[in-house]
Amino acid sequence: MKGRGWVKSKLGDYAGALADYDRSLELRPDHPDTLTNRGVAKRYLGDCSGTQADFDRSLALRPDDPDIMYNLACLYALQNHTDTALDCLARAVALDERNRNDARTDPDFDPIRADPRFVALVGDASAE
Repeated sequence: MKGRGWVKSKLGDYAGALADYDRSLELRPDHPDTLTNRGVAKRYLGDCSGTQADFDRSLALRPDDPDIMYNLACLYALQNHTDTALDCLARAVALDERNRNDARTDPDFDPIRADPRFVALVGDASAE
């Protein structure tokens, strides 16, 4: 179910989304989707350590979730942790092939886009 926090995130109101996710987690503290979505909102608000904590907690609850792995890959790429980003992205692609296509154009991967391992994993978007 997509709730008010998700809608606020889509509208760019990350502070409002964060407040809604916090309230939701008071009722269901171990809901992986809410944790992941709250992590995304925190990332847009510049809270990388909070993002990491939410993603890690969500991944502990759902270790084979391709969306969580993809979001972790984005976070690591944005922090220039190339090896870890590529490891997470490879796992995300193995879990869901659609992540390969998404990563080709996702600006979160711009910091690592020129790495030959990234190109080998997802291909080159400019070649399409």
